[in-house]
Amino acid sequence: PAAERMTLGFRLAMGRDPKPTELPSLEKLVAEQTAYYRANPAEATKLLKVGLSPAPAGDPAELAAWTQACRVLLNSHEAITRY
Repeated sequence: PAAERMTLGFRLAMGRDPKPTELPSLEKLVAEQTAYYRANPAEATKLLKVGLSPAPAGDPAELAAWTQACRVLLNSHEAITRY
């Protein structure tokens, strides 16, 4: 399911499927961020409180990690410029 989420994220942000070299980097980011937020649960809660929507149900560490992955995709040069 993680690869499916990442592929969907690429499609929504970039309008294309990820290149084979891009998925491992994003997988590594999600794993590192999940570990960070598991070790720092207050930081995960803090991140998930940003915005007007209530925090979604689920594992806060995982949700915060995926939030960071989405931020990476949406702040990429390709997503911002749209050639």
